[in-house]
Amino acid sequence: MHGHHIFGVEADWSHLGKSDLLFDPDGGFDDDSASVDMDWLASVRARLGIGSARTLLYATAGVAWISGDYTARNGNVGNVNQGTTDVNAVGFVYGGGLEHALRDNLLVRFEALQHEFNDRKDTRALTTDSDPGDFAGVDDVTVVRVGVTYKIGARAH
Repeated sequence: MHGHHIFGVEADWSHLGKSDLLFDPDGGFDDDSASVDMDWLASVRARLGIGSARTLLYATAGVAWISGDYTARNGNVGNVNQGTTDVNAVGFVYGGGLEHALRDNLLVRFEALQHEFNDRKDTRALTTDSDPGDFAGVDDVTVVRVGVTYKIGARAH
């Protein structure tokens, strides 16, 4: 803390465990599908804020990473095949938050982060039924979180 201005660096990692499955039934015997499994999301950010005795209002920005897998399945009878590729991306993250000390050892925090990736990966070679324009996309991710911090050993008043 420098006067009432606060600056620092913060890093986080989150396990996502997010999966989605899409089907493309042709009405016959050849159902195609695609699935995506997003594994984790991480960031390293600079944090700059202005604070009073008990409240901190801050902005944050930095680099973000996301990792997952995309699988396409060709369901044509007699020619079933599939392929998988990673859908890892590096992007930009920005946001802000508010942290308030209820007591010297108990803080609450509200934070919103926008992760921008907008990345596409060519998937036209994953199956024998893939098309030249096929791709897997990594879109933006919005994270809103509320946290509580209890400081062990801090003097409570």
